[in-house]
Amino acid sequence: MPRWYDRKINNVYFSETPKYYSRIEDVRLALAIRSATLARLLHIDEVTFLGYEENRTTELPLELFMDMSILTGLSADYLMGLTDEPAAYSPSLQMPQQLTTERIREYRTNHGITIKAMAERLDISKGGYCSKELHPEILSFTILDIVLIAYLLETSVDYLLHLTDEFIPHKRGIHKRIPLPTAEVIRIKKKLHLESMCATTENEIHKYCLQHFRLKEIRLANNLRQKDVAEFLGINIMTYGGYEKRPHNIPVYFLIKLAKFYGCTIDYVVGRSDIF
Repeated sequence: MPRWYDRKINNVYFSETPKYYSRIEDVRLALAIRSATLARLLHIDEVTFLGYEENRTTELPLELFMDMSILTGLSADYLMGLTDEPAAYSPSLQMPQQLTTERIREYRTNHGITIKAMAERLDISKGGYCSKELHPEILSFTILDIVLIAYLLETSVDYLLHLTDEFIPHKRGIHKRIPLPTAEVIRIKKKLHLESMCATTENEIHKYCLQHFRLKEIRLANNLRQKDVAEFLGINIMTYGGYEKRPHNIPVYFLIKLAKFYGCTIDYVVGRSDIF
């Protein structure tokens, strides 16, 4: 690991190795959307995306955080857990068409920092660092490299990735899950049109269930009252009555119990089959 504790650059000392924590899953859960939906918005397949969510602190592709930042308007620093301030920095006047780390070289040369010094801070060879810096468009720096460099240069990952022209970063964070402010959730949902998407999906499900579920039909065929069925399920009559009006809300385990109670299949209860 880099020996930050006995080295400095730009008069900055480190008592421990800087860390990052992926908040990708935390943001998705705050938005109340499925992994498949967010994966589609990021133009990656769901299996790959789920792998990214499960590996919070291992090497994730920088493109993921860049794309997520542009998509949601949250800073890359926040998505990496480097700050607890979710608001994005002012967007760069020249947003990159692809990921580039050219700013690392620019800052290093402008401030007289040698390749040898940077290589020592990253605990790699001088030749290894040189090859990374000479090909910024290939992005050979790892995500941990970028995080360490951001700490060293006292700037943000957003700045290094050319997402912003602001050099000074937000206050450093705690590298853990924190609630995404409600105002940010509302803003992102409006930005991505998620509210209308969720409403449309719910309405479609509601219409389908009303047309196909046979909760009321089977109950009447068995000469039972709502009270009778509610008592069998161990719930009050108003709750069961609500299930008949909005059948998409009924829990699956109640459907299983009702199928056994009526002596039919679950498929018949939900209208997927006409075979009793």
